[in-house]
Amino acid sequence: MALSDLLGNNFFHVPAYQRDYSWSEENVRALWSDLQATLSRSWTSQGVPVDHPRPHFFGPIVVQTKPDNPGTVEVMDGQQRLVTFSILLSTLAEHAAALADNEERQVWSGSLHQLLFVFVGGNRRARVVLGRGQQHFESLFCVRLTHAEREQYLSGLPGETPQELQAMLDAYGLLRAGLGAHLGQAGTPEFDERLIRLLRTLLGLSLFLRMEVQEIGVAYEVFEGLNARGLELSQADLVKNKLFALAEQQATLPEVKIAWETTYGAIRGQTMVDLPLFLQYHHLVFHGPVRATELYDVISASTLPGTTAKDYADSVRAASERLQLTLDAGATFSDGATRDIERIRDALGNKYALVLLIASTGQVAIDSPDYEKVLSHDLS
Repeated sequence: MALSDLLGNNFFHVPAYQRDYSWSEENVRALWSDLQATLSRSWTSQGVPVDHPRPHFFGPIVVQTKPDNPGTVEVMDGQQRLVTFSILLSTLAEHAAALADNEERQVWSGSLHQLLFVFVGGNRRARVVLGRGQQHFESLFCVRLTHAEREQYLSGLPGETPQELQAMLDAYGLLRAGLGAHLGQAGTPEFDERLIRLLRTLLGLSLFLRMEVQEIGVAYEVFEGLNARGLELSQADLVKNKLFALAEQQATLPEVKIAWETTYGAIRGQTMVDLPLFLQYHHLVFHGPVRATELYDVISASTLPGTTAKDYADSVRAASERLQLTLDAGATFSDGATRDIERIRDALGNKYALVLLIASTGQVAIDSPDYEKVLSHDLS
């Protein structure tokens, strides 16, 4: 289906346990390049549409329907593309507001707004809702539709920019620059013609396969099958998918989702480790060595069959929480214990220190008086 049909007929909810928006510059540039290629083969050099233009397939969007919430679907795969296209549409909305022809301006602005949000009870309801980062995403790309408004919003944010927000801003900057270079100066006939051609191409010739499932177990099977055909997913994404599929079979999916979300929250703010690395070293400590590239295969074939999804998720969650407290030890332990942790990092480097800290946190309770002794003992 075309992008206009995909976004115009659904509300997409991205669960909190899904990874944050994390598309790189390479990903965004590839999308923009694909769109430009579609544009160039769909129109002649004189701006006339070609007969039977060839659309571009931007991949599948896997969703689970919600019988208790008609019209809203939960995104199992495809959230990175949904967010990126939403940012692009929001950026285009500002340009559409500069169209000289009043009728064209109203038609295209209205169409873009409808794909980004609808009004419910006088309030804007975003088409794409993120489990995390929704406030910034909606404020920047649904509520505020001009660059000046976005700049003003960002200037009022305290502290450092969150990582997931920075990734969105990077994508916005790249797409805004690409559009500026392609469209040229607003207020000229060339600008209007190029923008309308781009909008027609984007909304009509950008195709997606919407894969809708009702049973979550089927969604995980589809997700895994797509990965086997070459989609770029991290080892952690694959482990999560397998774990959730097993939890569905064992009727523990809600508990496992909560445990995974807790794990992700504990690890995502750490500079010393990301989730795939944490899972690798968790496996090393509690199950045995495993290569980073083989993590999913080993956990899927050997680790999970020997336990329950809930027990594995609880083990990972507990280790992540203890590790988080340890790495944030300045607020938890004495000065001596904090110095011990710093000495671990300095002496062993992040990789080996991480293994040691995970092993240490498994020996005694984090709130035990003996915990600091464990840290000190491990250094001797």
